Amino acid sequence: DLQRADASDVRRRPAGGRSRNDTLADGMVPRSFALAATLALLAALHKMLYASVLVNDDFMHRAYGLQLLAGEWPIRDFFDYGMVLMYVSSALAQLVVGYRLLVEALVIGVMVAVSSYLVFALVRRATDSTAAATLPALMFLFAMPRGYGYPKLIVYAVAALLWWGYVWKPAPWRAVALGVWTAIAFYWRPDHGVYVAGGVTLAMIAAHGGTLTAVRECVRAGLVTFALV
Repeated sequence: DLQRADASDVRRRPAGGRSRNDTLADGMVPRSFALAATLALLAALHKMLYASVLVNDDFMHRAYGLQLLAGEWPIRDFFDYGMVLMYVSSALAQLVVGYRLLVEALVIGVMVAVSSYLVFALVRRATDSTAAATLPALMFLFAMPRGYGYPKLIVYAVAALLWWGYVWKPAPWRAVALGVWTAIAFYWRPDHGVYVAGGVTLAMIAAHGGTLTAVRECVRAGLVTFALV
């Protein structure tokens, strides 16, 4: 039994050789934490500077955010493109910081910083290589959609973390978390929810193969998503 358990554990280890039961932070030495934080901060500052010159589309969700703060509701009072969390994020930021254009740059900066850090930590966890983790984090400095496209970063950075977390250590609560994040992605933009759901299905298959367990956990995640949307 012990030999079979050891063999099973070996099959379930990532490239770096750590058990999948380890947390995301395991293996992240202080230097790695510092590097990840530094890259995240640089990416955030760069994108905030870039976002200081807003283009026409940046004002759409800002205007809708102002309408929310004025007591109006999507669909009832203005046309809703389905990007609810874009409007809500802008509205909350304006409520906290004030009614100024700097708000959009701050929202973008925070989302980019979080995305960069999560990607660094995930790749470092999966490969046990700081160099490998640095490369995708650097991409946040040099490649990015326009500022208002920040959901394309945060949605899939968190989704990748949840996908791989489930593959490494399947658990019902992780399936629920995947369902919740799929719903959140949907509210940022409906097609994001569809793409994240596709990733959830692949994660279930990677973890369980073509078994009834994979089907059961897909259903569990799907029910959570449908309950929230």
